Amino acid sequence: MMHGAGWSFFGMHVIWWLVWFIILITAFSAFTAVPKRDLRAGVRASDILRRRYAAGQISTEEYERRKAVLERDEPSGS
Repeated sequence: MMHGAGWSFFGMHVIWWLVWFIILITAFSAFTAVPKRDLRAGVRASDILRRRYAAGQISTEEYERRKAVLERDEPSGS
C-alpha cells in the first residue's frame, strides 16, 4: 500500500544534507576574512591616487595636496 514511502524519505534525507551544507558554507564564509584587494596586492596609495586623477575623479589641486601628504607620510623604501 505504501509504494512511494521510501522515495519521500530519501527526498527528505537529501534536503537535510543540503540544509547542513548551506549552514556550513554560510558559517565558513562568515568567519573567513575577505582580503582587501588593493592593499593586500601591494598597490601603493600613490598608485591609487594617480588612477583617480587620471580618471577625473579628483581635481588637480586635490591631487597635488594629497600627493604632498603621501610623499611626506610614505616610507622611502616603497
